[in-house]
Amino acid sequence: MRSASVLVFALTVLVMPMGVAAETASCESLAVSHAGEPLNGAAKEASVRKCINERVQACEGRAIGKNDKPLSGAARTAFLDKCNADSGALAWCESRALSKEGKPLSGAAKKAVVKKCLAGG
Repeated sequence: MRSASVLVFALTVLVMPMGVAAETASCESLAVSHAGEPLNGAAKEASVRKCINERVQACEGRAIGKNDKPLSGAARTAFLDKCNADSGALAWCESRALSKEGKPLSGAAKKAVVKKCLAGG
């Protein structure tokens, strides 16, 4: 019985997200052509965006309280913020929050870009 619990723990550790960089990298590693070649440019961007959007949708689907009812208000917002951060979606969207000159945005402009990105826009 002990070996079974050790095996479950080991599998859980291997499957659990290893951080934002690992999660974002996994979306980028999935961006390959049908021939198995890595995608570049707009095709890679579209593939990674699709992967991130799927993770955001998965977070929204898991926003369920202990009473099996959907979370609402501040509880839902807090859950989605943490889930999106853990899934790598937030970091990916923040890395895309750049000005026309390529400089990182800050404040309300950054918040608006990240919100649009997480909404799938």
